[in-house]
Amino acid sequence: EKEKEKDTKETNNNAEPIVFGVPLEKLIATERSKGSTLGMPILVDKCLSFLFKTGIGTEGIFRSPGSVKTMSTLQHEIELGNNAALDFEKMGCFNEDIVGILKRYLRELPEPLLTMNLQTQFLKLMQTKEIEARDQKFLELFNQLPETNQMITKLLLLFLFNVSINSDYNRMTPENLAPVI
Repeated sequence: EKEKEKDTKETNNNAEPIVFGVPLEKLIATERSKGSTLGMPILVDKCLSFLFKTGIGTEGIFRSPGSVKTMSTLQHEIELGNNAALDFEKMGCFNEDIVGILKRYLRELPEPLLTMNLQTQFLKLMQTKEIEARDQKFLELFNQLPETNQMITKLLLLFLFNVSINSDYNRMTPENLAPVI
């Protein structure tokens, strides 16, 4: 049993965060050194996998806040290196908790997914009236993002698209999603 506990928990004895607030490149390098081949943070993969499986039809999924206690416990356990905390079903998490922890993770990134050096250009692009020109420029800018940022953004957009096309069940139309993301 002690061997099993060792497998699921690599204790982080440092006071430094190991996931939340850590630059993407550093986190990916750390996770790769431990055998991950995902190319994106394991936390993001686990959150989106859980939400794709169980959250698409959840009414008001982005409006309803998760449990502060559950999210704090999850963050604490993840920062301790407890991989069992990423088994959200066994942890008894609800979709709103996982949306909350994912949003918290993304908010705490030191560099946004649409990086600081491209952010102004992305914002300026939204003022472009001609759709074809805007789409072309968006792709050009998007391709300048680091690969990890691209992968996470694509999966987030795919998830949000799936949420929005199920708005008859979850009441999360694109107009309802925009202000709460």
